[in-house]
Amino acid sequence: AMASLDVQVFFDRLSHLESLQDWSQVHGGPEGQIASSVQQKTTVVRVTRTTDAITWDEKLLLMRPEVRSDVASMGLGFLVDAKLVEALGPGDAVVECKMREDMPQAWMRAFSLTSSLSADLTGDWITFRMSLWRDFPRSGQFSLSIMPVKAAASAHPAAYFIVVTKGGEGEGITMQHFMEVPWPEYPAWMTPPLLELLQQANIEATFKPEAIAKCSVYYTVVNLRSCSRGPPLLPVEEADTLSKEERQRRIEAREAVEMGGYLWAPAKKEGFNLPKYLDLMLKHSGSSFGTVFDRLDGLQLAPYQAVLVACELEHSRESFDKLFRVQQAAYRRLLGGKHAPKMNFGTTPHFVSAAQKASRALEEVVEHKTFLEVKCVVEDE
Repeated sequence: AMASLDVQVFFDRLSHLESLQDWSQVHGGPEGQIASSVQQKTTVVRVTRTTDAITWDEKLLLMRPEVRSDVASMGLGFLVDAKLVEALGPGDAVVECKMREDMPQAWMRAFSLTSSLSADLTGDWITFRMSLWRDFPRSGQFSLSIMPVKAAASAHPAAYFIVVTKGGEGEGITMQHFMEVPWPEYPAWMTPPLLELLQQANIEATFKPEAIAKCSVYYTVVNLRSCSRGPPLLPVEEADTLSKEERQRRIEAREAVEMGGYLWAPAKKEGFNLPKYLDLMLKHSGSSFGTVFDRLDGLQLAPYQAVLVACELEHSRESFDKLFRVQQAAYRRLLGGKHAPKMNFGTTPHFVSAAQKASRALEEVVEHKTFLEVKCVVEDE
C-alpha cells in the first residue's frame, strides 16, 4: 500500500507550504525560529534552525531513511525509535516508528495532529513512508516527506516535512520543519515542545565520520560508455526455441553472433536505458542479487546510468563481469571495430530532470554519430 502512495501529492503540498509568504514570528533566538501562517482551516507551523556541524551533502546521505537505518536512528532522530520495513529505492523507504516514551506529551500530540494520526504514539508501531527528493522545492535544497499510511481524513495530504537548504561558502545548512495543525490559529501549547526541539535538535554533531563514510558508499552509480556502434548486446531470449535454420539465418545475416554459449544480438536502440539492460544481464549471469534503480533521491538518472546497493553489487560483480566480457568480444565480432561498450562503477550521478525545479541542468540524450552523446542544456526560470 505504501509503495503505491501518491508521493507527488505530498510534495506538491510541501511546495505550497514552503512558498507561503505571510509568516508571523512566534519565537526568535540563537537556537532558531518558530513561525506560523494561518490558512482557511489550518495553521502551518515552521521551525527553522541552522548548523555548521555537517555539510549539505553529508546531511543528504544521512537523511536517506533506508541508509540511516544501518548507521543511526531514522527520521526524526532523537524523537522516535524506528525500524526499516522495506527499501523502495535510494532515498525512499517504508519504516515503522513510535515515539520514545521519554518524549513530552505535548510533542506527541503535535506530531499526531500534524500527521492526522489517531493512535497511541508510544505504544503502537506506526507505518510511514519516508521519501527524500533532491533539488526540491528548489536547486540547492532537499526535502524529506514523512507520510503516514493510515491517517485520519484530512482536507490536505497530512505529513511532516523537512527541508534542508545549502548555505553559502562556510555557512553550513538551514533546516526547516513544516507541520500543519487543524485550527485557524496557532496553538500556544506547541511553543514549549518546539523550543525543546530547537534546543536538542543539533544532533548532527553526534554523527561519527565513519557513519557518514558508510553512508557515502551505500550505493554505487554505474555508467555505460563507448557505445560507438550502437547499444550493447544481450543474449537472445528465445535462442533455445529457435530452429537450427533460423539461428543460422540470423548469424549469416549478421543480426546475431554466437559466443560463450550464448546467441547475442544488439539491445533495442529505441528507448534503451541502462537499468533495464543491467537487470537482464544480471539475470543471465545467474545472480540473484542486485536490484537496479533508475532514480536517486527522487530524480531520474540519465539513460546511460543506473544505481545499485553496493554490497549487493559486490555479490554479483564477478559473474556479471565475466558475462560482460563475453558481450564485449561478441560486440566487436558482430559490429566490427576495436572498441566495445564499457562500464564504469562509482561514477557521479547525472540527472535527466527534476520536477518543478526553478533552474536545472537537463541531461539530454541525443543521437549523433555515436549511440549516446550527452548534451548539457541549462534551463532557466
